[in-house]
Amino acid sequence: MLRTILEGAETHNLKGIDLEFVPGQVVVITGVSGAGKSSLAMDTLYAEGQRRFVESFSPYARQFLERLERPPMKRLEPIPAGIAVDRRAPIKSSRSTIATMADLEPYLSALFLREAKPVCPEHGFEARELTVTSAARSAAESVGSARAVVTYPVRVAGTEAYLEVREGLLRDGYRRAWLGGKTEELDAIKPSQVFESGALEVIVDRVGSGKDEKRLAQGIETAWGRAQGVAHIHTENARFQLKRGLACPECSRELQPARAGLFSYESPLGACPACRGFGRTLGVDIAKVIPDESRSIAKGAIRPWRGASTKWERAEIEKLCRRHGIPSDKP
Repeated sequence: MLRTILEGAETHNLKGIDLEFVPGQVVVITGVSGAGKSSLAMDTLYAEGQRRFVESFSPYARQFLERLERPPMKRLEPIPAGIAVDRRAPIKSSRSTIATMADLEPYLSALFLREAKPVCPEHGFEARELTVTSAARSAAESVGSARAVVTYPVRVAGTEAYLEVREGLLRDGYRRAWLGGKTEELDAIKPSQVFESGALEVIVDRVGSGKDEKRLAQGIETAWGRAQGVAHIHTENARFQLKRGLACPECSRELQPARAGLFSYESPLGACPACRGFGRTLGVDIAKVIPDESRSIAKGAIRPWRGASTKWERAEIEKLCRRHGIPSDKP
C-alpha cells in the first residue's frame, strides 16, 4: 500500500500541518487541550475520507446523504477508507468486552467472518471448496493413468422402493451399477444384494484414464446433479468420495462456511459452551459449602444450612442419614 501524505492541514487550530502515514503503523496523536488532535484525526483525515466516499455514489443517492465540505488543506493522497470509533456512554453488561464498549465489535466480526477458514474437527485439515473443475483435477491426480468409474449413491428403504428406483434409472438410460467392487447390470441386481451392501451406486461414466480430466468433470457434474452434490470415484485398488462445496480433503466431510452468528456476542452459535458467553458458570464449590471438614453434619458442617431459616433442610438431611445408615455425629 502507498503512504498517505497530508500537506498544509489548517482545520480549526491546525497551522499548516504536514504528515506522512505508513500503512501498518499505529499512530497516536497527543497534545494539550485545544492543540487540534480531534481536528486532525476527525475533521481532516476521517472527514475527507468520508467526503470522497460519498462522492463516489450516484447523484441520486448523494441527495439523501449529508453534504460534507472539503477540509482546508493543500493535499491528502491517497486517502484510505476510514472507520471512526467515537466516544459514547456505553451500557455495560455481563457480556461487555473492550470490543463492545468501544463499538469495534461489528467491524471485528466482519473481519473474522471474511478470514475464517472451516477446519475438519476429526482430521484438522482446512476445508477445501470443491467445484466441478477442482474436483475433476483432484480426481485426475488421485487416479493417475488408471481406469476410473464415476458413480453416485442411491439409498433405498425396501424392495418396493428399490424396484421403483431401478425402473426410473432404466428409463433415464442408466444400465449399470457398482456393487461389491465390480460392475453389475442393473437388471440383474437383486434387492437382497443392495440391502447387504447398504447402498446402490449407479455408474455415470467409465473413464479410460485419469488423464481425461474433461470426461471426469462431466461425470462428476452429472453425479452431483443426481445425488445432491455427492460423487464416488472407483479404481481397481481405491475408492474416494467427492462432495460439492466445502469439505475435508481427507474424509470429504461436509463443512459449513462461516456465518455472522459465529462471531456475534448476541448469538449462541459462537459462544463458549461452558459459560454460554456470559464469562461465568454456575456451580457448587464444595470448599465453601463445607469449609470445616472436622465438623459433623449435626455440628453444622454444611455452612449454608446453619441458620434458623434452614431448619427444614437440616431435618431432611437427618432423615436421609438415618435411612442410609450415615452417622451424623461424625465428620
